[in-house]
Amino acid sequence: MLMLLLLLLMVFSSELAVGWRPRTVLRRNSKRALLSLRSNYPRDLKYRVYAASSITALVGVVGIVVGIVVGAIAFLLFFLLFSLLWLLLLVLLPWLLWIHVFGFVLMQCCGLAALYS
Repeated sequence: MLMLLLLLLMVFSSELAVGWRPRTVLRRNSKRALLSLRSNYPRDLKYRVYAASSITALVGVVGIVVGIVVGAIAFLLFFLLFSLLWLLLLVLLPWLLWIHVFGFVLMQCCGLAALYS
């Protein structure tokens, strides 16, 4: 979910950095706006593309770092949880087996006692 959010942020940040100005100026359909667009469009767009690529790269780097950190934390929690679970199982398993054996023997003794009484 976090990676999807970062991907959306990366797409929208590059769109915001490039901007929507050329399309809105073209829609006005006036000669003066079109001429001013032609005169300073390449230089303006160059800086906007630089800004978009730097924002996209920054969001990408942040996404990679967050992904590595979250993945490492998840792996450590998963590993610790299962190692503790195995340790608990290895410690408790003999006790559980002895309790079952004791319960089975007790049940047999009670059954035999009820049968012969």
